Amino acid sequence: MTNAEQARLRGYAKKKTSRLETILDPAWEKQLRESRQAFAAFVLFRDAGAGRSYRETTEKLQKNERLIWEWGRLWRWQGRGAKLGESWAKERGRRGGKSRIVALGHG
Repeated sequence: MTNAEQARLRGYAKKKTSRLETILDPAWEKQLRESRQAFAAFVLFRDAGAGRSYRETTEKLQKNERLIWEWGRLWRWQGRGAKLGESWAKERGRRGGKSRIVALGHG
């Protein structure tokens, strides 16, 4: 990754996003230039919930732990996972504490 790309990613991570930007490019979706393999690993990490860890992701994928840590650092997995949790919490708040599934009439 070039210095310019790294600077752009750092700037993107620091910028405040509006609600519309969050809807159009949510942190929990595949990011620009993120490889399919790195994103697939992130999805496993993301979906593990509050107890998520790089070590658990490493074991499930049978990948090198250093690689998982590097992807996590580069693609800000901790922050992206936290944003998903925050988004779900806001959604529950808007729906009066109901889960997304119940609120959509599936439960």
